[in-house]
Amino acid sequence: MAAPKTALAESPRGEDIGYLHSVFCQVGMPRRRHPEREFTRRNGAAWMVIQAGSVDDGAGRVLRDVPHGVMPRLLVAWICNEVVRSRNLELDLGDTPRELLRQLGLGGQAARYTSLRDGLHDLAAARFQLGFQSRTLNASPVHQLHTWGAPGGARLVVGRDFAADLQRHAVPLDQRALAQLSGSALALDFYTWLAQRLCRLEKQLEMPWASLRAQLGQEYQGARAVDDFRGVARLAIQKVLEVYPGARVQVHAGGLVLERSPPPVARP
Repeated sequence: MAAPKTALAESPRGEDIGYLHSVFCQVGMPRRRHPEREFTRRNGAAWMVIQAGSVDDGAGRVLRDVPHGVMPRLLVAWICNEVVRSRNLELDLGDTPRELLRQLGLGGQAARYTSLRDGLHDLAAARFQLGFQSRTLNASPVHQLHTWGAPGGARLVVGRDFAADLQRHAVPLDQRALAQLSGSALALDFYTWLAQRLCRLEKQLEMPWASLRAQLGQEYQGARAVDDFRGVARLAIQKVLEVYPGARVQVHAGGLVLERSPPPVARP
């Protein structure tokens, strides 16, 4: 899954193709630690509510945070990919955390063991509601989690309702792009949003920075919220366009101009 950090000129094939639920493409989890036990985000007609929960870490019940940052995003994408490809609900996490990190495109980076463990625990503890155009799905990506050292080996069980809905609403993505963008939760959000949005446009769409902040940068608050978001967003979009060369996106002082573009994964 990992690739050299260069523009991806060739279309993804085979194992380079991954999948993500369409609501997760449109509505991201928080990018930083959320101070409350419930998180809500809306993007157009799509919305997500996440409630933090607790897990058993081997010594008893431990409260966990709302899933946030890069790692839960990569884990959900990996879960979606495995479910779409194999149609299995029980997923093997490998003999060691290093093996799972490699599957996430992180090359077995030991420095990310802690964030991997935290991301898995936060996802396993959380309850998710996903909504879109009069549809509400009460389902979480992780139904059960057995981490390394548990009897029977490390594995997770995907929620049956989530898996069934995913088969109908999976958006194809380039796994190499996710790996290259794994240093930025905002870049991952822009990539998945554009991958789902651009191929569905009927006409050119102008998106002011204020609208983009409301959809993708709610963490930025205060009098300078739009200016602060614009600075980081421009850098994130530049990274995204390097891995999604077919995206017809213009960046200017007032925001973005989007035009209908081929998806990152060619349709059969």
